[in-house]
Amino acid sequence: MLNIDKRISPLKETWVAIDTETTGLSEDKDSIIEVGCVKFIGDQHLETYKSLVNPLSILSDFTTSFTGITQNEVNSAPVFEDIIDDLHEFIGDAPVVGHNIQFDLGFLNKSGLKIDNSVSDTWDMAYVLLPGISSYSLSNIAKDLGITHDKAHRALEDAAVTAHVFNYLLKSADKLEDDILFELSRTATQCGSRLTYVLSGLMATRNKSRIKSQQVIGFDVEKIRARLTKEPSIKKIERATPIDLKLIESALSAKGSLSSSMLRFEERPEQMTMAKAIAETINSGIGEDQTRLIVEAGTGVGKSLAYLLPSIIYALKNNKRIVVSTNTINLQEQLLTKDMPLVIEALKDIDSIDVEKLRFTQLKGRDNYLCLNKLIRMRLTDKPTWTEGRLISKVFVWLRQTRTGDKSELNLGSRGASAVWSRLSAQGSALCKGISGACFLRSARDKASSSHLVITNHSLLMADIASDGSVLPDYDILIIDEAHHLEDAATRQLGFELNGNNINDHLTQIMAEKGALRTGLKLFKENKLSLSRIQTLEKILSDISEFVPKAREYTASLLASIEKVGSGVQNASSYNTNIIPDIRITAGIRSQPGWSEIEIDWQKIDLALGKVGDLLNEAVAALDDTKHDACDRVLEEVIDLIQSNQELRGHLEEFVIHPSKDGVYWVSNSSSNRSSRERNISIQSAPLYVGDVLSESVYSKTSTVIMTSATLATGNNFEYVTERTGFQDSTELLLGSPFDYAANSVLCVPEDMPEPNLPNYQDAINKAIASSVIASEGKAMALFTSYSSLNKTYKDIKDTLKSHDIQVLAQGIDGNPNKIVSLFQKNPRSLLLGTSSFWEGVDLPGESLQLLLLTRLPFNVPTDPIFAARSDWFQEPFKEYAVPQAVIRLRQGFGRLIRTETDRGVAAVLDKRILSKGYGKVFLESMPPARVVKTTTLEMPKLIEQFLS
Repeated sequence: MLNIDKRISPLKETWVAIDTETTGLSEDKDSIIEVGCVKFIGDQHLETYKSLVNPLSILSDFTTSFTGITQNEVNSAPVFEDIIDDLHEFIGDAPVVGHNIQFDLGFLNKSGLKIDNSVSDTWDMAYVLLPGISSYSLSNIAKDLGITHDKAHRALEDAAVTAHVFNYLLKSADKLEDDILFELSRTATQCGSRLTYVLSGLMATRNKSRIKSQQVIGFDVEKIRARLTKEPSIKKIERATPIDLKLIESALSAKGSLSSSMLRFEERPEQMTMAKAIAETINSGIGEDQTRLIVEAGTGVGKSLAYLLPSIIYALKNNKRIVVSTNTINLQEQLLTKDMPLVIEALKDIDSIDVEKLRFTQLKGRDNYLCLNKLIRMRLTDKPTWTEGRLISKVFVWLRQTRTGDKSELNLGSRGASAVWSRLSAQGSALCKGISGACFLRSARDKASSSHLVITNHSLLMADIASDGSVLPDYDILIIDEAHHLEDAATRQLGFELNGNNINDHLTQIMAEKGALRTGLKLFKENKLSLSRIQTLEKILSDISEFVPKAREYTASLLASIEKVGSGVQNASSYNTNIIPDIRITAGIRSQPGWSEIEIDWQKIDLALGKVGDLLNEAVAALDDTKHDACDRVLEEVIDLIQSNQELRGHLEEFVIHPSKDGVYWVSNSSSNRSSRERNISIQSAPLYVGDVLSESVYSKTSTVIMTSATLATGNNFEYVTERTGFQDSTELLLGSPFDYAANSVLCVPEDMPEPNLPNYQDAINKAIASSVIASEGKAMALFTSYSSLNKTYKDIKDTLKSHDIQVLAQGIDGNPNKIVSLFQKNPRSLLLGTSSFWEGVDLPGESLQLLLLTRLPFNVPTDPIFAARSDWFQEPFKEYAVPQAVIRLRQGFGRLIRTETDRGVAAVLDKRILSKGYGKVFLESMPPARVVKTTTLEMPKLIEQFLS
């Protein structure tokens, strides 16, 4: 039984909330400029203290902008030494609380005020008690809880809000069941959490007799299992009834059923045409025939409704199953939360369809679902790390309500927590039986098996190939949305990547103090199992400890040998850059004398890993049939290790000894540059061509397959995408957009831009962007093909635009994509600089975005191993492969500009090759029908200003 302190409840204690404002984030380099404190009991604020502080330094513009504190204000304020006594007296010996309080305590300590009082932290409390909140910033928590926070980043105001948030969270914690509160308190104590004081204080008020024992697991398995209700399987109707096209017409017409459920609905001819084509394709697939349809539907067509409506009508009438596969989570969420409710509402008025029977779900990969067995194993760890303990506590609270066990319901909050989640997820738990029948992954798959519509992603669609169809339930119709990503998704899923960290992590898992083998031995001894089992496992551990260090040594040697061969190839090349390129491993490289050293190193590591695998198999025999639940869970973990070990050996053998003739192999170094001391070598593989696999293992599984996207065609045909994905012999439908691009958009191409390979090109880009954005008064986004170019532009134009009251927000500099998009939308006088992920998936409708600058035609890097290997297949690789690929990317980029029928904007391509090169015509012909204007960099700002005004 946990030893619970006898003391006053934290709800009745006097607390002091503390906040500081500083010149920056570094305790060593920065200083406090303001301190605020609030003394309180519960909702009652008793006293306050605040003071500005002179840092004896110049405040940066950012600090003044962020806090509102000016240089004049701090110049007339006392230095910190002059307020230490008053501050110390105000705090006294009361327990203190802050939001990320370690930051404040660190600065106070560095300034001469060391606080040894009991401590709590509202960031940590919110992380545990509000498991799914979108952000753990103080402002966001306050907003979510309905607490007013008018003056963020002023010390006293932040301290007051912290006190209110703390009081709310404290009351929430006090409402937790005894067993869960016990677990949180126990875990906080074990990992040294800043929540130890407050949780142990709450435990002191509980009735000890209601707390079961230290074996309590913190959640009620029966309650979880009761939430995981299983629907009956779909009983398919053998003689299918075709879709009545009149139902489609009535639903999508101007006065149809969809118009009454959708605000500002307008009949769209393109949507009607697409929906009818899909209905006809499904009808043609009834019986033995296989039917395929590929549809490009421009922005604004409403393609999601166009494929959902007919397919759901067919599924309901015939008890069939549809799988919709997308590339992005955003589209999946749109389908589930926006489009499906509209379809259901529209179908309610159709007498021949019982929409109440419709069942639909989302199915994700294993790593998205919590494994209760793994949670118990981690919970039983004697000393969880701070990150482990915090996430375990969050999960305990979340388990009181979740019906899915899906991590998307959680805000993990940090990279460290993501790594811990990977050890809690169902990934690699192939033989797990769940706990008393409770398993979130199995429940999700059961739900998919009983649904008419299953929404998933391309990665899981590919995983279904690797698992021989055991991931997805059987389906009758497959709809692949965002199909322009299908080849890339298949390439990623059907390849592999290994590096020293991967291999060493695997070896660490085997020998870890908290790992399966040592845990198993501990359980044997604690439960007094047979002496022979204990001795066997001790011997296995002793033997395996001999081979694991050898495997580490051979891994380092193997990667060093591979790097040596790769370095030789790099030195023989004419690279004049400090960036380290990927090196494709060709037959020529394998024939070099140095490759024999790699083969010798492989033999050594393969032998060591083989011995490790043999010993793990012996451990399985020792752990089997113990009739002990905890030992069974350890057994499952050992079996997972055996599978990982076999997969690792297989990948290494394929890369070094037996490469597939249909594979691409390369060496990558993720070090920042050639002079970096850290050598992050990885070996990677990908299929050379995925079309055959997709055709044989995906399309052939069902009678009807439909591909769609807003960008599939190049030069007004589908030849490129159908060849790359093996989707030949399909019916083709190319639909434009209902938007009036000619009236609402202009595509500018400055003819005086230098060629991209010339030294003055970057300078020309910078000047063109700056002048154009000044003309548009912000509301602009510039898309780049490399971070290097983006960073140069950012540094060159930031101050210029600042003098025009325009802020520059750069991906990778000012925050992650979500953060800078949010900042961009809050301030119309902004320029957003983005690369890769910003070319698609960013939705900025209305006046947020009125100027789009495409800095360069988005060709792939010629030295990219996959691109280079696949180029070898073509007679004219640039024309047949590079150009179509870049056309689709450019169209995706342009698609950021016009998102609704009322949007207006200017796009500019700052790459004159679109005019000067013969292939430029293909780009222009593939773009939406905006008015193309050839101009100069001097005239373009005037054109932008005139059009937007």
